[in-house]
Amino acid sequence: MGQEGQEAGGRQAAMASTGPTDTLLISRNIPPLIGGSVTVYDALARALAPRILVLTGAEDPQTGLPFAREALEDETLDYPVHRIRRLRPPVTKGAAGGFARRLFSFLLRDLPTMLRVLAASLRLILRYRIRNVVIGELVYGGWLVFPLRYLFGRRVILYCHGEEIATEAESFADRLRPLYLRHAHGIVAVSAFCKSLIVSQHAIAPERIAVVPNGVREEAFAAAGQPPPSVASFWDGASHRLVALGRLVARKGHMVLLDAFLRVAEAFPGARLAILGDGPLRKRLEARIAETGLAGRVRIFPGLQDADVRAVLHAADLFVLPTRTMPDGDTEGFGLVFLEAGAAGLPVVAGAAGGTVEAVIDGKTGLLVNGADAAAVSEAIIHLLADSRLARRMGAAGRRAARAAGWHRRARQLAGLLDGSGVFAEPRPHYTPRRERAAAGMPGTPPRLLLTVDCEECFPWTQRTPKGWWLAGQKELAAFHEALGAYSIRPLYLLTHPVLEDEAFSTLFAAWRQAGRADLGIHNHPWVTPPIFEWLNAYNSYPCNLPAHLEEAKIARLLALFRTRFKSAPLAYRAGRWGGSDRTPELLSQAGIPLDLSPAAHMLPAADGGPDHARLGPHPWRAGGQQDVLVLPAAGVLWPRGPDGLAFFAGSMRPFLRPQRFSPEMHPLSRLRRMAVAIEKTGTPVVCLSLHASSLVAGGNPYARDADAARRIFQRSLALLAHLVRDRGWQPISAPELVRMNGLRPAGPQAHADAQPEGMA
Repeated sequence: MGQEGQEAGGRQAAMASTGPTDTLLISRNIPPLIGGSVTVYDALARALAPRILVLTGAEDPQTGLPFAREALEDETLDYPVHRIRRLRPPVTKGAAGGFARRLFSFLLRDLPTMLRVLAASLRLILRYRIRNVVIGELVYGGWLVFPLRYLFGRRVILYCHGEEIATEAESFADRLRPLYLRHAHGIVAVSAFCKSLIVSQHAIAPERIAVVPNGVREEAFAAAGQPPPSVASFWDGASHRLVALGRLVARKGHMVLLDAFLRVAEAFPGARLAILGDGPLRKRLEARIAETGLAGRVRIFPGLQDADVRAVLHAADLFVLPTRTMPDGDTEGFGLVFLEAGAAGLPVVAGAAGGTVEAVIDGKTGLLVNGADAAAVSEAIIHLLADSRLARRMGAAGRRAARAAGWHRRARQLAGLLDGSGVFAEPRPHYTPRRERAAAGMPGTPPRLLLTVDCEECFPWTQRTPKGWWLAGQKELAAFHEALGAYSIRPLYLLTHPVLEDEAFSTLFAAWRQAGRADLGIHNHPWVTPPIFEWLNAYNSYPCNLPAHLEEAKIARLLALFRTRFKSAPLAYRAGRWGGSDRTPELLSQAGIPLDLSPAAHMLPAADGGPDHARLGPHPWRAGGQQDVLVLPAAGVLWPRGPDGLAFFAGSMRPFLRPQRFSPEMHPLSRLRRMAVAIEKTGTPVVCLSLHASSLVAGGNPYARDADAARRIFQRSLALLAHLVRDRGWQPISAPELVRMNGLRPAGPQAHADAQPEGMA
């Protein structure tokens, strides 16, 4: 059988004919090619056999030359492989030329190839009665979405790895990526990072994207004998054996690693670095090794077989790869190699780029550094080489993390998606309130009132970056605070990282707290809260969308800074942009913070990836690992679309209601008074009224665009508080009282002194 229509024979072909094959995978990243994507598809196809069939190419996509017959191992694979000549035209160098030349090239090169791919796909779909088609070629294969979905009625899923999303659009095919993504039934992303790019850069609904992280093969946990003689002799007599594994391209950071190793060699003269891999930078790297005098200490080993690579990993002491993001956006989609290093029990030093933040848990399985900073890379390496106990602990943690990421578990995730029907409907992050609420109330009785003020940096709300913010409003906030005394209100100020770092603000808050006139908590704006390892975009501005360990690390950093400033633990926490979920109280329980003020009642999920609080009312409930965290949503109501007078009929016109936050920043006083009545009818025992300190500052945020707007918010806030407390009888409550009322106790030796429980209220 020739290249066109070549298919693996033997038991694989027979299995495809008789087994329950229902899924076609189309990708050029299939053995004998090597690389991370090849590993992913090969492992998934093996784990999902016999339900999956693969369509791939018989030519090397880089050279356009046919694979040597002896290089093809289709007969040894655990899944059937069907090969056609190519899935895309071979890569060509040089300028694309003008429109006429591009059109001519498309008609003579691209279109015939596309038609052959479509014809081969249809033959397999009809022969095997394929229901799902998984396309692993977004840029050059995404076009298949249209004929396969709309003409032939198949369920089409795009499998994305991150780098094809992150890179800038240079070609016409690149610019069509959003179109392909929108028309697929669903998208599988290998990391939360990849999902964040798809949502933020291409405006795809998060519900249509499922994250199936890359996994580790079982054989990665067992040493495959001794390292090959070339590596063994190089490492002979070495005091520390370091290894780097990856294609020799710029984003892997090998050149930076060589600069870093110069410093490592000074501290540990007996250390040796083995670089496993090949690629376009090999000659440059070899020249750099020679000119820096590292020839006896660093060596490149290209072309090692998988078993030899595993043997090297298991014989090493430390894995290092300072990955980085390139100017065109090219970066790591996940960083599977770091999990494979963990499977060998190695601690890792990794560049914090793209999805590596999910593959490496900073401080637990390894150290994340700036992959472009040779000094930072060398410092991390030296730190682990000098502390063997820490290195062993990280290596053991990495092995446990790799165990939890086996391919069979990932395959079950994908199988669940393949078993579905229609368009993906992945849930947004959300809260699940307990039926037993934290306190009881009767409709119509005045609730208790907790006033929270988000004390944050001023910044353009459309530009959430570590730079471009400023602090202002200390005088305005002090005036507002003094005015609260007339209503016996003890506010809860929630402080972001920049505010906590500011000496003047911290001194002011410490004085108010010491005088018993205010309580303090923390407020997590991820884009200004270290460690900032995540890709900065709208999706990742919600803490609940970050990897769990990164959200935990940011909370820990805020907690540590708070304790340094105020010699106690914070009483409360609020996730920026109302970005909390069921995970949030679990993390707060571990941190010893008893109040979670992250959700907003009735808040709909935002298009940029925000959580879904639509089903939350204003009632508090207990959550956390030990039910030791009280979750209290910021107050909101379902309000009619139209004149406020329609609120009287709200009970009978629910389809015409929309969620509105109960805040003096957003509504006139007359409406706020009507909203207060609606909130009372819910029977909630306590109402969390929130506003931003920056709303009191001219130009501080979009609510206070100028001095007049800021002045109106100041006056309206006090007028609303006067109405609630004096006219409606709402009784102010402080955060420590709320903690005592529910029998909660902050954990840890530096718990807030005012919050010790005195029995249930």
